Amino acid sequence: MHILSEYESLNRGPQEIVQDYCSRFNNVYNAIPQNLRPPPDLALIKFPDGFDSDMAYQLRERSPPSLEDMQSIAVSVEANLISKRARARAERRTPFKEEPSTFE
Repeated sequence: MHILSEYESLNRGPQEIVQDYCSRFNNVYNAIPQNLRPPPDLALIKFPDGFDSDMAYQLRERSPPSLEDMQSIAVSVEANLISKRARARAERRTPFKEEPSTFE
């Protein structure tokens, strides 16, 4: 019963990368005895609950057919967000270059 309560309370940690959360989710899910394990469709519904509301919305909106597909989408969404943040930081660091005026 302890493993079921752990499954129900699974959440992604504040600094946890998506791949680690996916592994932890799968480990806990697979540790549930077969006769008590929720069906894969229910795991697919439960998985996004471990994320913040924006990420959960993005995962549900895409309505992947399997948990494996949803986890792949989550990894790619996180990679895109990291890339987007890095570009935004780089743009902020680039000083604005003033162009000479055509009226001078």
